[in-house]
Amino acid sequence: MAQRVRYAATAVRPSWLDLPEHVRDVVTGWIGAPVAWHSAGGGFTRGFASTLMDADGVCTFVKAVPFTNVHITASYRREIAVHAVLPADVPAPRLLHSAEVGSGDDGWVVLAFEHVAGRMPGEPWTAVDLDVAVATLERMAEALSAVEWDDPTTLLEMVLEDPEVMTLWESYDAARLTDGLGEWVDTHRERLTAATLRSLEAFRGEGWAHCDVRADNMVLDGRTLWLVDWNWLCHAPAWVDLALLLPQVHADGVDLARAGSSWLLADVDPAVVDAAIAWLGALMLFCADQPVFEGGSPWIRPHQLWTGEACLRLLRSRWEG
Repeated sequence: MAQRVRYAATAVRPSWLDLPEHVRDVVTGWIGAPVAWHSAGGGFTRGFASTLMDADGVCTFVKAVPFTNVHITASYRREIAVHAVLPADVPAPRLLHSAEVGSGDDGWVVLAFEHVAGRMPGEPWTAVDLDVAVATLERMAEALSAVEWDDPTTLLEMVLEDPEVMTLWESYDAARLTDGLGEWVDTHRERLTAATLRSLEAFRGEGWAHCDVRADNMVLDGRTLWLVDWNWLCHAPAWVDLALLLPQVHADGVDLARAGSSWLLADVDPAVVDAAIAWLGALMLFCADQPVFEGGSPWIRPHQLWTGEACLRLLRSRWEG
């Protein structure tokens, strides 16, 4: 089996004292001078992300990245735009402040969110955590139906950004895969390719979805689950977020019946769900072979390799019964 990363320890981040003075001044103006801070261990970037506590014990979660890190800067700017249109019922920490500080090589994008305490699910996934996740994603889908935003971005457009993904299974070197998956892929290349191509139709939809739901983008507080990192919100079918979470949960041996009985998936053609999973597997294995982007964590490619294999294991289970 491919190496499974520790999702609470994938990030490589600067501390509060590493931030430039002009960035710290802006944050201090928002929340006061922090007396303690704790960097987020999860995530796959080198951006600043830390819980800051003021003298009264009030915590705020702050993210910041320099303009020179173009990839993450674009993500943070989109996240700011998304939070401006998220309905109040969406289970997401609220964006309290945001700013672009400085310019040129000294410029930074800075965001401050309400702090939510809790833990990351999925270490490992349990039936209880899945139950909470399904209920939250159902609530989220209902809330996102009220989004009013003229942004035209669709999941389908993102799918087409890397055309090689759609035909990856035709020539992928499956011998590198573990757990007998190489032989299985060799036997099922045509079906995997057909399923992946079907995602071009499956992902059409006028609704909205988070499109990056995974354990390290969740904070579980008892029976309350919060979704974070909203930079990928786009038009997609409502069932997408739950379907794309399934490989991670299945990898921990959890029965997926609760997810399958959700109204999000109950009426979705199983072949359509297969298409989503096949596409995600192809995307993850394609990305796993790419150089790490500027500002990325060294753990992102092992994560993507593991996720790609998790998708294949789930498809193998679904297709072989």
